[in-house]
Amino acid sequence: MAAYNNASASNFKAFADAAAFDVTSLTVAMWLRQRTLSASAFSFASRALTALDNGAWRMRNQGTNTVRFSVRTSDGVNNAATTTTISVANTWQHLVGRCDIPNLLIKIFNNGTEEGSTAIAGGATITALARDIRLFQNVSGAEACDADIAEFAMWDAVLTQAEITSLAAGVDPEMIRPTGRILCDQIFLGSKDRVRSLGTETGTLVAAAHPIQVRRNKRVIVSKPAAVTAVNRSRFFFAA
Repeated sequence: MAAYNNASASNFKAFADAAAFDVTSLTVAMWLRQRTLSASAFSFASRALTALDNGAWRMRNQGTNTVRFSVRTSDGVNNAATTTTISVANTWQHLVGRCDIPNLLIKIFNNGTEEGSTAIAGGATITALARDIRLFQNVSGAEACDADIAEFAMWDAVLTQAEITSLAAGVDPEMIRPTGRILCDQIFLGSKDRVRSLGTETGTLVAAAHPIQVRRNKRVIVSKPAAVTAVNRSRFFFAA
């Protein structure tokens, strides 16, 4: 999914609550381009009514230059991991937040590289949460978010480092762990348009091209070696 929020708090996209969103572990992935870096707190994606809801999660900015992924577990703790790479305005970066309940770890990956890791207390779980998922807005209220999001996806699974590296390299999220994927919303722009809209748009989200689609449609021309050409030609001539 690619969309530009126009920095308006009235614009966001919501995915109505579904039983599939109640997960035992969680991986959230997206391409993000911040048009404006700001110290104000705003969410790129979230599932929560208040910060006190067990099962709530958020991908949001942390200060001016970093991104934070947090999940509220059943022990009442907001477990969070933060990127270390400084964000750059108008530059695409691939973000993955991973809440690994079996191994009690929450991690964040930036462009395929793990940058933050925090231990989750033993015995903690992610509980069911009857809330929708929103892009460009915290579910607890309106927030301006001057950014583009591309290929937002969720899995009820703990994606491996290899799978996360593939996503950062431009692999279509629909090709990654299809049995565990519970949401994949995307718009491809260009000569091969493909629209998949699962959510409800409030306000106006303007489609914005992103580098992943261009990379996938790129044609590669390989020159033919002279030796191969000679072999092929021999098929069309016969000895006298």
